Amino acid sequence: MSTARGNTYPSIPRSELLVELGKRVGNARKYLDSFGAAGAANLPHYADREEQWLMEAQPPRTDLECILSGKTYVDIEIEAE
Repeated sequence: MSTARGNTYPSIPRSELLVELGKRVGNARKYLDSFGAAGAANLPHYADREEQWLMEAQPPRTDLECILSGKTYVDIEIEAE
């Protein structure tokens, strides 16, 4: 999920949507587990936009995956049924 933060929009998409999408993907991730409480508190906009949502499963996010791995993209695989 592209969540790059720019000057125009502080966070795209909203955290509530990311949590809802996290219920529907196979590779959802609870980012609080990856960052830990101390690391998560240093994330941009943590207190006002992220704190209540990071413990919920979310799809891979470009903004947080970049911090964790240095990659500016997320590979996805789409399976046809």
